[in-house]
Amino acid sequence: MKTFLAGSALCCAFLVACGGSVADAGGHPVEDSGTGTGTGSETASGSEIVTAPGTGSGSGTASGMGLPGSGTGAGTATGSMSAVGTAVSEFCTNMLASLATAEAACFGGTASQWQAELAATAGQSGESCAAAGAAATAGRITYDSSRASACLSATTATNCAALQVSALEGTALGTPSACDTVLAGTAATGDPCLGDADCAGASYCQVTNDGCTGTCASQNADGVSCDADNRCVSGNCGAPPPGPVNVCATLVIAYANQGEMCGYDTTTNVETVCAGALVCDGTSNVCVTFVPLGGACTPGAYECEAFSYCDASSHTCTANPGVGGACGGQGANVDMNDTIGCMAPAYCNTSASGTGTCTAYLPDGADCSSPEGSAYCAGNCTGVDNGATATCTAACTRY
Repeated sequence: MKTFLAGSALCCAFLVACGGSVADAGGHPVEDSGTGTGTGSETASGSEIVTAPGTGSGSGTASGMGLPGSGTGAGTATGSMSAVGTAVSEFCTNMLASLATAEAACFGGTASQWQAELAATAGQSGESCAAAGAAATAGRITYDSSRASACLSATTATNCAALQVSALEGTALGTPSACDTVLAGTAATGDPCLGDADCAGASYCQVTNDGCTGTCASQNADGVSCDADNRCVSGNCGAPPPGPVNVCATLVIAYANQGEMCGYDTTTNVETVCAGALVCDGTSNVCVTFVPLGGACTPGAYECEAFSYCDASSHTCTANPGVGGACGGQGANVDMNDTIGCMAPAYCNTSASGTGTCTAYLPDGADCSSPEGSAYCAGNCTGVDNGATATCTAACTRY
């Protein structure tokens, strides 16, 4: 299954399953201003959103990829897009809000925390809601408005088990099947693309070494070797029994209630997920209710609500730290305790011992050639695919 609205939180894959609105289509706004009195306008060419100060009269041109933009009076005016582009961006934003609310209800944390997490993912992937609107304006994706309402209603009614299953199958952050055809790519196999969403049908965007541009290629059926989920029609690339070669394989899903066994069975290739607002206890592999912040917990069970961990000393669920906080493994035997995560937008910069410090995502120009470096850029990691020294660059424009 191909994910639309995937990093924008992905929703907008729409994270990631419509991505936050933290950036324009390329992750960085283009600015141009006019001076004087009255009404001013700014124009730009390409497919990136333009943010233009609207103080007074005057005109100017912003270079690069951009959409026509205009501003009147004081303040900042966001560049305009076509009617369908605006509709897609609004749909994406509504989807993000619905998903964040559903995730919070199912797995704890607040809707605002989930939105921040998804927005950070969108910033890295270049799949924001603004990017989706720009793609629709440029004709790279189509929008079926008649299906949008059903998609949003289905998202609101999505149960917790469906969220987990959708995530396992590669659908954007648990978006229901009713959303699959709201957006559709227009590029045929062999055509150039900027992201998976550009490609029509059962195809994906096979990117080049710059990590941003590519060519639409057909997705593979079950049984064909693979190296990433988006290569597969099923949305899952794994090593089913007897392994160890990764091939496209549809996950077999089973459901468990509170107190029942959960997790992945390597002998049967069955993933058992917990129904309802439950989590799979990492120690017993049994479905349990998640423990809220401040509640008593068992280290290593990973039973605390989202964006928290079980403190190895106090045995209480504690909020994940932000930039500057301690993260990674706890205590001498880190495998027996919860790993401490970081609140977005930050990653855990770990040492050889497994402990680390929450650090802001790497800026443009920073080295990202380490195995984990590509996940730590605020935008894109360019050069990582060809084994050369890789450098963080502005987020690719997807959609």
